[in-house]
Amino acid sequence: MTASRLQLGAQPESGRPLSRRPIALALLLSLVLALAPARTALGQTGEGKSKAMDFAARAKVSYREGRYEEAASLFKSAYAQVPEPTLLFNAARAYQQGGMLREALTLFRLYLQLANANDAETRSGRADAVEHVATIERSLGAESQREQDEAARVKAEREALEKRQREHQERERKAQQNQQNQQNQQNQQQQNQQQQPPPHELPPPAGASPEPNPGWTGREIAGVSLLGSGAVLAIIGIVSHGSANGVASAIEDRLTAARVVVGGMTFYPGVTQVEVDRARSDHDGLRVRGHVLVGLGVAAVGAGAWLWFGREPAGAPSAALQPLPGGGLLLVGGGF
Repeated sequence: MTASRLQLGAQPESGRPLSRRPIALALLLSLVLALAPARTALGQTGEGKSKAMDFAARAKVSYREGRYEEAASLFKSAYAQVPEPTLLFNAARAYQQGGMLREALTLFRLYLQLANANDAETRSGRADAVEHVATIERSLGAESQREQDEAARVKAEREALEKRQREHQERERKAQQNQQNQQNQQNQQQQNQQQQPPPHELPPPAGASPEPNPGWTGREIAGVSLLGSGAVLAIIGIVSHGSANGVASAIEDRLTAARVVVGGMTFYPGVTQVEVDRARSDHDGLRVRGHVLVGLGVAAVGAGAWLWFGREPAGAPSAALQPLPGGGLLLVGGGF
C-alpha cells in the first residue's frame, strides 16, 4: 500500500506554502488498494485496508478543519492498519502544524528510518522530512534556550532576594546586638554606682564656727510658694486649654470626613448628635477650666513676685528659717 504525503496547502514556519496534491489521499488509497496485491505477511487484509482508508479520510478532514492532534491520531490509526510510512509523515505534519513539535520530530525521524529511498516520491518525501526535522530542531533549540534563559533569570532573582533577606536579617541581628550591649552597659553602670560607697564629709576645722545662714524671711517664703503654685496652675490651665482645642479638632475632623452633601443638604453619617454634644461639652468645660487656672496662676505669680521683690515695712513681723548644724532640723527665728 502507498499513500501521498499530506500537504493540504498549510503554511510552514518559513512562510513558503506547501505544494498542493491534486489527488486526495482517500482516492489514492482506494486506487492503491484496488491495484496492489494483498500482503498477508504484513497482515494487510481487505478489512484492514478499508479501515486504514477510512481513518486517512477522516484525518484529512480533521487536518483541514484545524484539529491537528485529532488528525495525527487518525493517521497513526491508519498506519496501525496498513504500515505505510507516508501515513507517519502525514501524522508528523499534523503534529507540526498543531505546535506539538517533539511528537512531530519523533515521527519524522521514524519515517526517515522506514521510508524506502529508491523511488522519486520517497526521495522527495525524505528530503521534505529532513527539512522539517531541521526546522523543528531549530525551533526546539530556540525554545530550549529561552527556557534556559528564563530559568537563569528566575535563579538570579531568587538569589538576589535571598541575599537581600540575609542582609536584612544581619542588620536586624546587629541592631539587636547593639541594643543588648547598650543595655548591658547601663546595667553595669547602675551596679557600679550602687556598689560605690557614699562620699564622706570632711569635718570642719577645729575651732572654726559654721558659716552663718541668713535664711528666708516669712515674706520671701510666702512669695516663693505663690510663685511656684502660680506657675503650676498656669501650666495646668494651658494644658487644659490645649486639650479643649484637641477635642474641637477631633470632632471637626470626624465631621469633615463623614460629610456627605445630597441635593443641597449636608449629612454626617456615622456621627451622632450625642457625640457632637458630648464633644462640645468637653471642649467648653476644658476651655473654661483652662481660663480659670491660667487666671489664678497669673494672680498667684503676681502676688508671689510682689512678696519676693517688695520691700518689707519696718516693724513688720518676720521669720527666718535656718538649718541647724549637721542638718535635719530647722531653726525658726525672728520678730513677731
